[in-house]
Amino acid sequence: MAVARLGFAAGDNGLIYLLGGFGRVGEGWAGEFGMGAEVMVTDNMALRLEAAGIGQLGDVPNCNNSDAISAMRISSAAVWQLDGGPAKTPFNSGPVTSFTGPYAGVQIGGFTDPQFNFFKNYGYGWHLSRFELGGFAGYNWALNDYFRAGVEAQLGFNFDTSGDKGGDANLGVYARSDAGWAWLNAELTVERLQELLPETAALTVDRYRFPNLRSLNFVVRGLLQEGVAASTRQDAQAKALGEWLRARVVSVPDSVLA
Repeated sequence: MAVARLGFAAGDNGLIYLLGGFGRVGEGWAGEFGMGAEVMVTDNMALRLEAAGIGQLGDVPNCNNSDAISAMRISSAAVWQLDGGPAKTPFNSGPVTSFTGPYAGVQIGGFTDPQFNFFKNYGYGWHLSRFELGGFAGYNWALNDYFRAGVEAQLGFNFDTSGDKGGDANLGVYARSDAGWAWLNAELTVERLQELLPETAALTVDRYRFPNLRSLNFVVRGLLQEGVAASTRQDAQAKALGEWLRARVVSVPDSVLA
């Protein structure tokens, strides 16, 4: 992300600024606008806190292409001023930075992605969706004694932290006896499941056997469409999928029911 900043050099070794940027976020292009603050904690190092709204530009993985505030970024950072020895500001006669010249730092933060998505396959809806870790470097110019203007380049990595269950659904079925397991294992094939649950007929279904547990597990690919918050199903999280299967009528041998 390339960022431009316009800030006010406050007297207590601090800088308060507005920021605007443009760059690549995940698999889409985005612009951002926000604000931040830096406070010097040593002669040459400051702590930073930033918050910015990010708007998607063009196509993103879930095909929502209307411009919108697509995410919120909140990050903290350690910033090293590389402008030489401490200087002075009109508000403070002690050794402080002038917030001019080159600087660099490392940042860590959260990337909260609401109704639109820059990333694939982790779900939709308001949640802390990405853990952000990166670095940056920039340069500030003094417009006068009080105001600073600067440019900054940011580069980072995003890691999954949380989200909804995506588009696939799990369905587990177990038997209480060996006779029941023998019948269940033979009866409930992928094809039979798709007959009993017609909404799965056009989907890919993976079947897994657990003989020692007398159980089967089915993974229905894409049943929840693009994810829980984007699903049009009445049971968006497939919480009742097992009960839906139990409501089907099948012929069961007397030996199993005994």
